[in-house]
Amino acid sequence: MICRLIALDLDGTLLNSKKMISPASVSALQSAQQVGVKIILATGTFAQRSPAVLPAIAVNRADDLL
Repeated sequence: MICRLIALDLDGTLLNSKKMISPASVSALQSAQQVGVKIILATGTFAQRSPAVLPAIAVNRADDLL
């Protein structure tokens, strides 16, 4: 089966206890994006906080991140 989409929660999943994305996670998500996998942030986190993590995982197209 081919993975075409990854949906991730932020708090406690993608973000560590310091509210940061680990370099390993950034690398893995960027690798996935480079082969066409869409990354979706599915979170209950306030919308004002969510955009702060987008630049860390954006590769070429911000529209891959919803």
